[in-house]
Amino acid sequence: MVVSWNSIPVYRLLQGEPYESSIFEAAGYKWRLVLHVGNAGYISLYLRIEEAESIPYGLEVNVDLKLFVHVPKLDKYLTVTGKLMADSEIMRFVRELHIEVQMIYGAVRFNAEKKELGFEQLIDLASFENTNEGPVYRLLQGEPYESSIFEAAGYKWRLVLHVGNAGYISLYLRIEEAESIPYGLEVNVDLKLFVHVPKLDKYLTVTDGAVRFNAEKKELGFEQLIDLASFENTNEGYIVQDTCSFGVEIFIVKPAKVQQKVTFVSNPPRNVFTWMIPHFSDMEDKFYYSNDFLVGDRYWKLGLNPKGGSALPIYLYAQGFRPDAVATNTWGAVNLRLKNQRSTNHREIYSAAWYPIRSDYGVGVNSIISLADLHYASKGYLVNDAIIFEAEMVKVTVTNIVSV
Repeated sequence: MVVSWNSIPVYRLLQGEPYESSIFEAAGYKWRLVLHVGNAGYISLYLRIEEAESIPYGLEVNVDLKLFVHVPKLDKYLTVTGKLMADSEIMRFVRELHIEVQMIYGAVRFNAEKKELGFEQLIDLASFENTNEGPVYRLLQGEPYESSIFEAAGYKWRLVLHVGNAGYISLYLRIEEAESIPYGLEVNVDLKLFVHVPKLDKYLTVTDGAVRFNAEKKELGFEQLIDLASFENTNEGYIVQDTCSFGVEIFIVKPAKVQQKVTFVSNPPRNVFTWMIPHFSDMEDKFYYSNDFLVGDRYWKLGLNPKGGSALPIYLYAQGFRPDAVATNTWGAVNLRLKNQRSTNHREIYSAAWYPIRSDYGVGVNSIISLADLHYASKGYLVNDAIIFEAEMVKVTVTNIVSV
């Protein structure tokens, strides 16, 4: 029900006797709005139930009562409840009253004796008649201003604005009906708050990355979004025609149902590979490779160029993956040995590295032994024109996809 008076300032016409709206029906009952102007220096507004005698004795009509007063300068409605009376100064901009009532069963009780309920001190007349307007948003100083509820990503939210909090504009996002979030669970949100800059036709974006809402942590945002000095500076362009705009982008980061588990395995099964190279003296100046061998999730091979310099190199190469493996970077730690065929005096180096997914990536040394020492027969590394290399994989990573 909307009651409007639109010709001249209404408080000049209505002082004295109360003004009653016409009867309207809502929620199965008949009602009137009752307006008093100048009641002890205030505008008063009440809701009256009509034909209250039809309510059975001892019964009541329980109503969650919300009164709305339109503020034309803001083109918004002030929702008036008991806890919002401190905000009544905003009504200094009301020159034509548009009053609306919403009834939802719940909070106040009408019966045959209690027919009229509302607000005796809705707006003080001094504020109502004050034409020294000032910035509209300044009227929100003190109590936070809450947006209406909106839905996004399957949840209900409000934006909560604080003006003048320690000299700053503060902006928060609040999740509504947080009690519906199961205990121990959270709503992960990639939160971005926006402040419109009309002068540039752009948005200032403020983000803190992923934040987590739950039944205890319902409101998150920025306490020092913009300092008031900058916000009120006309050169910054936040306020145009006494209007400022805020917004939010909500992206739900859904928890993973599976995760990748990487395990470092020491001394995995079948971790020693032996490569015998016969006819060493017949080898050319090029790279030679062993057969592939499987350790952990992937295949490996050894490689060398026997005549690429004055020393003998040796390298370990990562190859492809076994069919059911998760293809990803792999850690490989290996003892590379040139076997002494006459004693236990082997030449050995340790090499460890992350090997990429691609094949034929090699890690090793350019010199495990000089060619002069290799050909020195008594040293025992080259016997019957053959050398023996051994690769002992002491640690590798194994990757699995597991349910969370």
